[in-house]
Amino acid sequence: MARLRSLVFTALFASSAVVAEPLLSCGAANYFPSQYTCDEGFLCPIVDGTPYIKCGNDCYTLTEFTCFDNSLNPPVNPNGPVIPIWCGDFHFFDPSVVVCFDDGFFCPIVDGNATFPCGDTCFTPSESYCDLGQIFPLDS
Repeated sequence: MARLRSLVFTALFASSAVVAEPLLSCGAANYFPSQYTCDEGFLCPIVDGTPYIKCGNDCYTLTEFTCFDNSLNPPVNPNGPVIPIWCGDFHFFDPSVVVCFDDGFFCPIVDGNATFPCGDTCFTPSESYCDLGQIFPLDS
């Protein structure tokens, strides 16, 4: 009986140490910000800590592809020439330095990882999440 109490106490103590993660809305779906990113109602997964980015109706990572005109293209060659491409109406950008989102909003690439728009700024999904245009720390 004492062993059973010990197991129950341990289970209760362990579960109370877990911080509840907020469930956010993305279009018609709900998601946990540690598992997905949301870009204009479109969910992309976070796989092994790497957030995927929306490109048209697909999701991609910076190591696999670049996105131009809502189409996936080969990744940027870091040893090759910088080929600026269009983003939005009249903006050129270097896809090895920033990510262009659908509305022409730019977010920087930090340590090889994309950051994502939140209101008028950018955030890192491994550290924080965006809810209704505000950035909050991601509880681990």
